[in-house]
Amino acid sequence: MKNIQRSLRALALLTLLVLAFTISAQESTEEAETPVEITAEATAPAEVTEQATPAPEMTEEATPAPEMTAEATSLAEMTEEAVVTISEPEGVSINITGSGIVNPALEAIVTASGSTLTYTFNTTGTNAGFETFCANTADITTAIRPISVEEDTACRDAGVEFIELLIGYDVLAVVGNPEDDFLTCLTADNLNVLLSPSATVTNWDELGFGATASPAEGEAESTEEPTMLPDVTVLLPEDTTLAFENLNELVTGFGFRADASSANVATILDTVSATSGAIGFVPLADALNAGEAVSIVDLNLVGSCINPSVETVENESYPAGTAFYLYVATSAQENLAFLLDYLTQAAYTTALNEAGYTGISEDALSLNTAIITGDVSARAATAEEVTFIIPQGLAGNVNVAGALSGFTIGDGVANRLTSNQQSLVVNTNFAGEAAGIEAFCNGDVDIVFVEGTGDLCDGAVETVSYDFGTQAVVLVANTADSFANCLTLEQINTIWATSTDPITSWSGIGEGFPEQDIVLVGVNSGNLLTGILMNSVSEGIALPVRVDVAETNASSSYRASAVGNVSGGLSYMSWIDYQSVVEAGESNVQLVAVNSGNGCVVPSEASIIDGSYTISRSLQMVVKQSSLARIEVQSFVWSVFDDTNANVIAASDFVGGFQSQQIISFRSDLLAQFETAEQAALEASAEVTPEVTPEMTEEASDE
Repeated sequence: MKNIQRSLRALALLTLLVLAFTISAQESTEEAETPVEITAEATAPAEVTEQATPAPEMTEEATPAPEMTAEATSLAEMTEEAVVTISEPEGVSINITGSGIVNPALEAIVTASGSTLTYTFNTTGTNAGFETFCANTADITTAIRPISVEEDTACRDAGVEFIELLIGYDVLAVVGNPEDDFLTCLTADNLNVLLSPSATVTNWDELGFGATASPAEGEAESTEEPTMLPDVTVLLPEDTTLAFENLNELVTGFGFRADASSANVATILDTVSATSGAIGFVPLADALNAGEAVSIVDLNLVGSCINPSVETVENESYPAGTAFYLYVATSAQENLAFLLDYLTQAAYTTALNEAGYTGISEDALSLNTAIITGDVSARAATAEEVTFIIPQGLAGNVNVAGALSGFTIGDGVANRLTSNQQSLVVNTNFAGEAAGIEAFCNGDVDIVFVEGTGDLCDGAVETVSYDFGTQAVVLVANTADSFANCLTLEQINTIWATSTDPITSWSGIGEGFPEQDIVLVGVNSGNLLTGILMNSVSEGIALPVRVDVAETNASSSYRASAVGNVSGGLSYMSWIDYQSVVEAGESNVQLVAVNSGNGCVVPSEASIIDGSYTISRSLQMVVKQSSLARIEVQSFVWSVFDDTNANVIAASDFVGGFQSQQIISFRSDLLAQFETAEQAALEASAEVTPEVTPEMTEEASDE
């Protein structure tokens, strides 16, 4: 590939020299004995004949030849005559593997490019695609995520070098009827109330969009009946599309409201355009192509209303977009020179938009060009430099303490790290949060795991905090039991806590509840969910859960099915497990809202993250900044968030926090934090050790 790049540059230079020579000849004709006449229409020097007569002087209308500037050096800025054509080798077949989502987009690009190579597409999925690619059995793999550290290592171990290109996006757009001026922005709560499997709203007034402003001071209150907003019509993308998957990521639970219609893009756009109150979900490119037939609705999922665009997707302010990545083996780059050159041109993004996808920004296109030409790192698209190398032969001590809830993560990393580092000692003590914080503030501990947030040590210690997210426990009841749709913390405690006189009927927990048997389906003994539940409903006192339940089972699906089959049934599970239950098609259970003193709050991802749903427990890892300057502590922190430990964190059922962040950005932040800590340690050391001056030396010698 580098040879091709050099050839292109040489040809470009040669072309520029020819152009410069021609221009120089044109500019020098004024002084020639038989000058050539230059007119506005002239595009090349006229031939000089034997009968040539002196040319008239240059007039204002005459167009002088343009001067060559420093900027006019790229192939794209040359004239059509100067463009260098890249020839393609004959009889070459390119083997492509990877994502079934990205492959069709790449096919559209290949077709638009006019490439004459034979391309064989093998759809395996992103994960299997990387496995095949790193086994050196494919020229290209496509993906909907960046390559992981482990996959990158596998490629390097197999001698597979590659370049990484961001080639486009599939961006979800919400579209409404252009006459519905009330529908300009939707929040996460709006989407959940409108689309979740349990959604019951039928009119936009029910979502609060019909609220009218109070009359201004001095104005009489209007006697006119408020205008009712139209009924809700929901049009979903087909379930085989990426738009469907992107929408599913935004809505709590798995699946959508039962009365929503599923349709192709054209039908969605036509229906929304003609139906007041209709709302649909389509790729952004199709929404833009529809013009004024529909209006594009902003989404407020990060604190402000954001309009979908390639810019808002790339700066991560608009979350409903999936990036398309292309990994090209270095060994295939020479054969793919024509296609790769096409990927440096704006024409390819136009072709991608026409195919129903969203092309990348000009900045991203420039970066791709620099990657292809070898001017920047092969993985500059996702910041290759965010790989931290843990050195062999680590020595020293890392002291970790804190809440028991941090044991699985902290102790697991300690064991894995020390198994490969014989001289490293990691001391762990998960005897409790209070004892851990005390040791941390006294200077005996480098890292402490805590539940919740707050400023430790009264701000006397500089720290760096890492948020794992929130573990939430939700209660599920039989859908027919309307009396169980909202319970207070006290009522939940009464139902589940061990008691000398346990209640057996719903009427026993308060007025208004029926004479209906309570059928409790418990969780296996020692489950962390029980601790979260009882600690949350009993003012921090983790009372033991009652054991006189109908049955106990470790499977959340089994417990949900049992509750769904009997009136009066009640069980609990993690929020993540509940998503699996819904995905499996269990429709006879309902989520129980919880009243913690501020009204009934239905558990959702949003209410769990913002803390309004209180049967939950968050977890943070707090590291002393001075400790973070040490390589052994950095190695521990990096190992907590590496790909190997990702499965441990995922199995802990956290909502929000680290796992919801873009991994490349997060790891870049880690490296920056390491560097900041090291710099702070150097500055602190310089303050402790004053610079030796000649005056100090003289004083020392006098003594």
